[in-house]
Amino acid sequence: MPYDVVMSQKWIAGIGVALLVSAAFAAQFNGKASSKFVKELDPMPAVTFADKTGVTYISARQVAQLFNHHVEYDRSTKTLTLGDDQFACDKTLFNGSTLIPLRKLIDCGATLDTETEPGKVFVTTTEGQFEVVPGQKIIDIDQSKQLLTGYQGGLEVIKTKVSTGRSGHRTPNGDFKTGPYKSKIHYSRLYDNAPMPYSIQVVGNVFLHGYSSVPSYPASHGCIRVPNGRYSATKYLYNWAEKGVDVKIHGSWTPKKRR
Repeated sequence: MPYDVVMSQKWIAGIGVALLVSAAFAAQFNGKASSKFVKELDPMPAVTFADKTGVTYISARQVAQLFNHHVEYDRSTKTLTLGDDQFACDKTLFNGSTLIPLRKLIDCGATLDTETEPGKVFVTTTEGQFEVVPGQKIIDIDQSKQLLTGYQGGLEVIKTKVSTGRSGHRTPNGDFKTGPYKSKIHYSRLYDNAPMPYSIQVVGNVFLHGYSSVPSYPASHGCIRVPNGRYSATKYLYNWAEKGVDVKIHGSWTPKKRR
């Protein structure tokens, strides 16, 4: 074979190898660049519920802002409208702020990554990437204000008035955990078999439970009365808090002086 033909074939082969190497390098670089230069957004707080195991919820309003969608919630039908999509919405914060299941973000065009870091969820949108963080739950009971506040991470999930133990039956201060006893209906063995709906044990015979009369001062035999009725705070609390949730009880009630 002529020398010039051989050299031409080698030159062409060399160009082909160079192009393949360049293409592989470019693909590798672009892959790294796409993951490296995705804008990192602030983590989004999330909420979980004891009665919805395995489902993580995030704020529908935050999702609407992220995707520039209109959001509207119909309380009577429990229907959420997000942009052009409409679907059933069974969870809200206690103040009425709507929540959306995390998986619904896929319908909005987002991608969910649960494999890169086990135990963590990352959401990628056209705006960037953020981590969804269901924080630790805590129930804070302030006896000086007769007020219960439930937090998950830094998010306030529920706030409601309560009535703790009156003089002679003081509710103990301290750090406790919910459980081990928890029941939708419990009957007091100490006080005439009185019904205690949505009971959550705090310590010993001290329970969080629903009650029809919840004045703005201590009135119970030591339990923490939580309002029961329409838009029931006690039912919401029961459905949100699992066994083992931290409970912090603090403060002391000071009766208001009569003028």
